[in-house]
Amino acid sequence: MNGRNKSPFEYQEQGVNWCPAQVDREILRLRALPYLALESWSITNRQLHVIGTLRHTQQETGRKECLRVRMEYPREYPWDIPSVFDQDKRFAPSANGHQYPDHKLCLSFPLRFEFPVGSENLATEVLQASLVWFDKRCIFERLGVWPGAAEEHGYVRPLDR
Repeated sequence: MNGRNKSPFEYQEQGVNWCPAQVDREILRLRALPYLALESWSITNRQLHVIGTLRHTQQETGRKECLRVRMEYPREYPWDIPSVFDQDKRFAPSANGHQYPDHKLCLSFPLRFEFPVGSENLATEVLQASLVWFDKRCIFERLGVWPGAAEEHGYVRPLDR
């Protein structure tokens, strides 16, 4: 198969930089999301970085909330999961608030393999999880307790499947 017939994700699997067609498709995919207002994107050290605003209306209150986020695609994308950060540092990081000290959102327990690694929709799934995280974080801010089920923190605890 020659280079013209390969999907952008085959290029990425070989560790080649993001090709323009792949970037264009990814940006179009993100712009189509109704809950994300894409602001900007850049490529640094072979990693795609996007900044945008998640928009959400809380079901309980009807209140409209916005969170500015930065998503960093790993070099191994789509074979590795993008990271999402609270870009404006709106929330104080804490384990109970499911946010790391660098303002990265804690979206999933890694050993559960909940994201479709290798899929062209991986970033969309991560942003959907970020939207759920945002809704729960707003509730956490009001009540001081994380709503719903949550994983125990740390890798030393047993994994229930």
